[in-house]
Amino acid sequence: MTYKKAANHLKAADMNVYLYDNGGIQAIQADNILLNQVVLHPFDEPLQQIYLRQYNDETISYVPLLTHTCEIAIESKAVTYTGRLDNQPYTVRLSLHEHGYFYDVAFAGLSQTADLVFSQDLGLAEEGALRSNEAYTSQYIDIRVVEAESGYRLLAKQNQAQNGAFPQIEVGSFQPTVAYATDGFDVYGLSYKQTGELSGLKQPKLASRIYQYEMSQLWLQTETFKPNEAVNATFYIWYKKDIGQHASETIDADLLKTTYRELIKGEVAQTKTAGFKMPITHLAGKSWSNEKIDSRYETIVTPERNSDEAYLSFFTAEHSHVVTLQKELLVARQHGHVLLDKVDVLKPQHTLATTSWMTGVFNSQVVQGNTNLNKWLTHSRNPLNILRNSGQRIYLKTTTGLQLLTMPTLFEMGANYTRWFYQLDNDVLVVTNEVTSESKEIRLTITSENKLSYSFVITTNHSFGANEHEENCAVDSVEETNAILFNVKGLPRYALLFDGSQVKMKTNSDYFVEGMAAEADLTVLETTPQTEFVLTLQTGDREGLPQAGTFIEEQAKITAYYKGLVNDLAFETPTALATTLNLTTFWYTHNMLVHYASPHGLEQYSGAAWGTRDVCQGPFEFFRTFNNKEAMKSILRELYSHQYEQTGDWPQWFMFDDYREIQQEESHGDIIVWPLKIIGDYLQQTGDIAFLDEVLPYTDNHTFKQTTGDTLRAHMDKAIATIESHFMPGTFLSNYGNGDWDDTLQPASVAIKERLVSSWTVTLTYQVFKTLAEVLPDNKKVSALAAGIKADFEKYCLATDDVIPGFLEFEETGHVTPLIHPTDTKTNISYRLIPLTRSIIAGLVSKEQAEKQLALIKKELHFEDGVRLMNHPAQYQDGISQYFKRAEQAANFGREVGLAYLHAHIRYVEALVAMGETTAVNELLRINPVVVHETVASALPRQRNAYFSSSDAQFINRYDAAENFDKLRTGDIAVAGGWRVYSSGPGIYLHQLISQCVGLRETATSYVFDPVLDLKELPLKVTQTLANRPVHISIEAGDQTSLVVNDSEIVTKATTGIYRNSGITLEKSMIDSILKEDDNHITLVISQ
Repeated sequence: MTYKKAANHLKAADMNVYLYDNGGIQAIQADNILLNQVVLHPFDEPLQQIYLRQYNDETISYVPLLTHTCEIAIESKAVTYTGRLDNQPYTVRLSLHEHGYFYDVAFAGLSQTADLVFSQDLGLAEEGALRSNEAYTSQYIDIRVVEAESGYRLLAKQNQAQNGAFPQIEVGSFQPTVAYATDGFDVYGLSYKQTGELSGLKQPKLASRIYQYEMSQLWLQTETFKPNEAVNATFYIWYKKDIGQHASETIDADLLKTTYRELIKGEVAQTKTAGFKMPITHLAGKSWSNEKIDSRYETIVTPERNSDEAYLSFFTAEHSHVVTLQKELLVARQHGHVLLDKVDVLKPQHTLATTSWMTGVFNSQVVQGNTNLNKWLTHSRNPLNILRNSGQRIYLKTTTGLQLLTMPTLFEMGANYTRWFYQLDNDVLVVTNEVTSESKEIRLTITSENKLSYSFVITTNHSFGANEHEENCAVDSVEETNAILFNVKGLPRYALLFDGSQVKMKTNSDYFVEGMAAEADLTVLETTPQTEFVLTLQTGDREGLPQAGTFIEEQAKITAYYKGLVNDLAFETPTALATTLNLTTFWYTHNMLVHYASPHGLEQYSGAAWGTRDVCQGPFEFFRTFNNKEAMKSILRELYSHQYEQTGDWPQWFMFDDYREIQQEESHGDIIVWPLKIIGDYLQQTGDIAFLDEVLPYTDNHTFKQTTGDTLRAHMDKAIATIESHFMPGTFLSNYGNGDWDDTLQPASVAIKERLVSSWTVTLTYQVFKTLAEVLPDNKKVSALAAGIKADFEKYCLATDDVIPGFLEFEETGHVTPLIHPTDTKTNISYRLIPLTRSIIAGLVSKEQAEKQLALIKKELHFEDGVRLMNHPAQYQDGISQYFKRAEQAANFGREVGLAYLHAHIRYVEALVAMGETTAVNELLRINPVVVHETVASALPRQRNAYFSSSDAQFINRYDAAENFDKLRTGDIAVAGGWRVYSSGPGIYLHQLISQCVGLRETATSYVFDPVLDLKELPLKVTQTLANRPVHISIEAGDQTSLVVNDSEIVTKATTGIYRNSGITLEKSMIDSILKEDDNHITLVISQ
């Protein structure tokens, strides 16, 4: 689907501009490419803008010229904005031509020195790609600055092919320019979230650096105009549909001027004005002192403070996380929270979720079920809160206009609620948003602590699908006294509920501007003066749902639910370690549930699917950690029902709900291995061999519909046969296919794809076949495959100094060349992390070889903030792909491209535990958001209750990163948290913490006690449900290993593993006979 176009349309060949009646530019589209970054809401200030700045002694003031107060005159290929400034008229004219457009600015002289700043937000992508995630698209826009005698020209190229093409735009000026910027963060600044002012425009010059981040926006600053000097200025945007991968030259000056002279002035079709009915200002809360905060919270847990000892953030005794406005002003990634109701882990498809943002987005992306297609409320598309109509907003109506609530004094996050405190001059407004546990409702409550009455205006911006403003979205809305009901075909029933006696007006966007209701998609409620108001958002069929309880009752239900998921796990230590582990367990359980049941994140708001590889890791390993057999089986059933009957392979990702036929058929070379891995892990843990006889359907890889089923074992055999068919000729080594775990290293061409072997995929495949050989009754086939892989791994991957290459290249000559290896002269990268760690985890290398791999990691890949995927980033040359796609295309140095992907660090911890390295817990703490400000000196502030998927070095672009990469090793480059929540990381983190480091796990017949802990971390007390009975486990240091259960010393025998003794194994029948119904104590003494 595409967006429904605004009412006014300018067109020149394939170049289109869509305008609202108030002059706002909704979109600029060249054929199928959106040039601007955001399809604008009609009431938002445009990101494409021209600012007039005036120099007042030592200060600089600015005003936007393209505003809703302008009169607009629309022609077929142009629009003219007429406004007034200091009682002087000015005009701005946009003139469209087939290659782009010009902006002409004209106004009479001002009494002060002035200049102009032009901004153009960048999309440069097909609509579907861009609107699925603007930040991601920005990461792949390469920006160049060309200096000329008259100043700067800015060129922006999309590095990822758009339907085979690489579009580019050039931005320049006919007037001399003196400064520029390339990302909105450099101009708006973090303080914008509080002040609503662009801090960069108050500086004499723009940043003038090529900053490649997540808000691509080109800015040009003209030289100054003298007082009383008439101003006539022209900016241009020139578009090229396809320049290929290589950077192009700037547009020929003669062609540019000829095109400008040939612009034809058309007849004015209509003149319009559509300004707001009342002024709107922003209302932020005032800060509180530590003493004020202490008076509100009985217990302050693990406070984070600034240099003045003022609170930045802390946790409460109930694990809620509280953030001050001072902290929010330090982070580029706005604090946000995905709220869930109680997830049915066996049927997660109907989970209710909403996302709250600290800066006054009280609800957004409200969904029941599919997080893309069932979306009710729009989501926030900008981290600085520039676009202020998304989601659900609250205004205070006063005698002079409306005040929009933005930055609060404090922001509080619990598992299923968020709360904003606004300190006003004579009151504290408290806004509480909670998702009830089981009634499929969200309750938004606004309260005046001083019992003052306010007229609240609440806006709800609807989406009713993946994106707002979509065409052909038929909404049947019904107004009742106490409700507004929304019915959309194919979506759950949605409703707003309220006390009708407290509501003065139920309307649409006509409340703000007449005549734009069809384009604004707003529902507006205005209350009569109230000290408290409750608005309930209700979703889905109401039959059989319980009545919601009070806030406290609902909190108790959610808390009990979370405790049950982790078998009542709790830690206790004499140090602060236990507090960190308890907070981490609570919040990573929440984060895992989001990834599992409502797949989306704070930055990655599109999702709605299970990645085949992902669900086999985070969610499955979480349920494995807590021995949730039914949840593991549920994942296996869903997963194997998506296996393709014709090929035996799996999609890269698939939707698991009513839209199950939506999936990505093409998958990476390792994807087929993961479903086999988790069935092996399941059998190892449960011994449930009978499950292999259960009949499960296949999926047709053409229609994506389910077909006739077969036994699970038959599914497995089909997958194993497919893996065999993908071995390189004459070997047991799997072809790389379309990639492996590191998405950035997808092969750049079919030729490369057919020649490569990923040594990581080889090690994973060996591990899986080895496990299957241990658990399957008829294991000759997989045993032989494992043996063949091991022999070829040793032949090809350990051929040179026992250093495992990242890849093997099988050349046409028959020669096999290692890539990403000390001998590699093609990529000039020497070491790749994940085959080194996986070879240890899989037990594929000898102890001596494993020690060598760990030594290499510590020397070459270990940095202050964690291990990196390679010892040096892939080479970046204007975004041109030679060997790999995204690694060589991304202009931004972040996420996987920045090499510090925390998932891989957690797997490094798994390798450490396999080797018995007692630094494992410290390595988990190194990447833990609760304490990263203490464990990593170079860490910038970031949200502390959300998993961040990467540690992003603060290089401004790829060239900066290449030149200064070694400074990361010494901690001289600051690191920030990457994208949050939506990851398999939280689940595997808890698995490594509990099952590996603390060493509490189960097999089909035994309990295993195998801690790998530093003696300085002891004693560690763990409370957990074991065999459905509460048990207090004390892990202590001593001279000799021993185990006491309820005062009975158990004769123990250490189990020998590949690289070390692997703890104590006890038969379940033995320990079950000793445990009581309550008050059980186990003391485990370990020695090193």
